[in-house]
Amino acid sequence: MSVPSPTPGLPPPPPTSEGTRSSPQPTPSPTHNPPPHPVPPWGNPPDLQVSPQWLESRAKDCDTACEVLWRLLGPAKEAFDSLGRAAPGWSFVDSIDDMEGRWKKLNGFVRQRLGTAADSFRMSAGEFNRIEHDREREFRQVRD
Repeated sequence: MSVPSPTPGLPPPPPTSEGTRSSPQPTPSPTHNPPPHPVPPWGNPPDLQVSPQWLESRAKDCDTACEVLWRLLGPAKEAFDSLGRAAPGWSFVDSIDDMEGRWKKLNGFVRQRLGTAADSFRMSAGEFNRIEHDREREFRQVRD
């Protein structure tokens, strides 16, 4: 009867009185502690407070991203042109115009969506202010 070799990194089980190894023994289940609170990927619990200033700031972020994308159109055009000049006679050169067209469409689509998001943030900020002013007015009416 051959004895199986031990698993690397684990100590072999102790031999029994007959000289053979004993089978593994069951271990008790761990105690049931309350589950840990999940930590978001950014490390801190989320701050769910929203203000008109925060919403306006997000609208400006969208505007900035939109401008950055718009400014990439010129360098992208130069890169497509350089690529076409660098590989004359290669079969992929014919697809550069298609690739450039897809890039322009994608760029335009993302800029349009960013513009829509910026408008939505601004509209939300305006509604936030309107609701706050309505509440203040109603409170004054109740108070007076």
